[in-house]
Amino acid sequence: MLSILAASKDQAMKLSLRARANTSRPEWMYDQGDEHRMYDSFGRALTPPCAGITCPHLECVAPLELKQDGTCCGYCWAPDHVVAPMYRSPLDGPSEFVTDKRCPEAPSHCLGAKCFKPNCPVGMEPRCDTGACCFSCLPEGFTVAHFTEDHSNQAGIDKRYEEAQRVGLD
Repeated sequence: MLSILAASKDQAMKLSLRARANTSRPEWMYDQGDEHRMYDSFGRALTPPCAGITCPHLECVAPLELKQDGTCCGYCWAPDHVVAPMYRSPLDGPSEFVTDKRCPEAPSHCLGAKCFKPNCPVGMEPRCDTGACCFSCLPEGFTVAHFTEDHSNQAGIDKRYEEAQRVGLD
């Protein structure tokens, strides 16, 4: 008798949940293929992808023209035959930014490395760090070894942490 009661109670619960599910959500919520659907399968509102975006005024310089094909704000575009792509073919010859200059004390594994002319901002000069193949824009006194010390010296990290804790407690 108890098992029949439990089985009927279980069936009643399932029927109740099914009935509640069918009445609480409209039919259109179940159609996953509807592109105009406003709610997901959990009843949460779906926000259009561009809803929170404020697009700036965009003026395209000729020969570029404004395109808005599926993007929120649009973009300036021209076909490749009008504006050549920035891709350089190796057949075009060497790049004007490549240089044959290597660091004077570059390791032997740097043979064949492709180095580029550094274009350094104010306050930096082309320099070579220890073990570097090519010149880089580095500030005075900079070394990679000093910069990366924390990554390989756990004892040093622990010591500095303990010192910082002591100073913070005083």
